[in-house]
Amino acid sequence: MARTSKRNKKAAGVQASGKVYSVGIYARLSVDSTDRKNESLENQTELCRRYVAEHDDLELFDCYSDLGRTGTNFEREEFERLMQDVRMRKVDCIVVKDACVIIEPTRKGPFERLSWPGSICF
Repeated sequence: MARTSKRNKKAAGVQASGKVYSVGIYARLSVDSTDRKNESLENQTELCRRYVAEHDDLELFDCYSDLGRTGTNFEREEFERLMQDVRMRKVDCIVVKDACVIIEPTRKGPFERLSWPGSICF
């Protein structure tokens, strides 16, 4: 299936709801994976930026990233800043590379880990 550009989508009236979400991109690299080049903070952020750019109903507010921080708790400086912006209603959609960026699962089997960019809108 061929992709339609944003300009063509808007011209065709594809954006039905009219709601535009203010996006916070969150990237995290845990303590044990700081040397993995393909999962760098820059790569995670770029993947999420492309995801936002492909969706007319998403508008980037800010990017947040924590380097070398565990996902087993929420005590992370940039994550806390993101949550503060959510509470202040500056951000109403969080885009992450995968669910493990937010909180690390206790088991890392193939079905416990999501591996596609996505958004959490509220």
